[in-house]
Amino acid sequence: MPAPAFSLSRIWRILATGIAFATFMLGGLALALTAFPLLRLWPGTDEAKGRRIRQLIRISFAAFLKFTTGLGIMGAPQVEGVARVLKAGPCLIIANHPTLIDVVLLVSLVQDGNCVVKRALWDHFFLGGVVRAAEYIPNDDGPRLLEGCKEGFRKGRPLLIFPEGTRSPENGLHPFNRGAAQIALRAGVPIVPAVITCTPPTLMKHRRWYEVPERAFQLTLKFHPGMGLPDEVLQKPELPQQVRALTRHCEAFFRREVFPAGEPLARGQS
Repeated sequence: MPAPAFSLSRIWRILATGIAFATFMLGGLALALTAFPLLRLWPGTDEAKGRRIRQLIRISFAAFLKFTTGLGIMGAPQVEGVARVLKAGPCLIIANHPTLIDVVLLVSLVQDGNCVVKRALWDHFFLGGVVRAAEYIPNDDGPRLLEGCKEGFRKGRPLLIFPEGTRSPENGLHPFNRGAAQIALRAGVPIVPAVITCTPPTLMKHRRWYEVPERAFQLTLKFHPGMGLPDEVLQKPELPQQVRALTRHCEAFFRREVFPAGEPLARGQS
């Protein structure tokens, strides 16, 4: 007989997913109200205080991933190449975005990482205090965004960006925005691709949090070696042309890596 649509294990994973996300939201609010102000009062420069807060966020995100693994929602993330990032210094880490928790995985691994975040998160009731305390960069002001990124690079901080701008569709990738290429070229930093896969797919943009898959999901993350600028970029005489060429190059790289056998469904096809 076929398995019932909602087995006991699946019902548990729905409940556990709700528990995990409630813990994440309430934990962010608790940190913003307690630990972060205390760390700001601790002696040291503003830069040192910011590093302490980001270190606590990194540890908290790693603990959250272990918590969700313990609940049986997901398997332990499989990560490759993280040493490349630790040695890279100031760099631009670009990643595809298949799930809601990709940024949690990346921040848990990258020391003193910087992020470009949506303005909506900046004002979020539960998470706004986290992104503000971490001194992440809101994405709603081009010149200030670029200057904030450059300032982070000058302090040796890697920068995390999702060039798609939002979570990926189920059977492909969104076209890449040009912002990442703009930052890389204007700041003169290397690009480190971070390719994320999730099997089976879950926590995608078009799915509700309670639409859990038939089994625990598995995240894999591979940090690739830093990208050099290809000839198709270097041969362009003007910066706008270089930005478009580098954006196309990065997008093509991710499409090959995420879907080595070709995308299951072409963009725009239904």
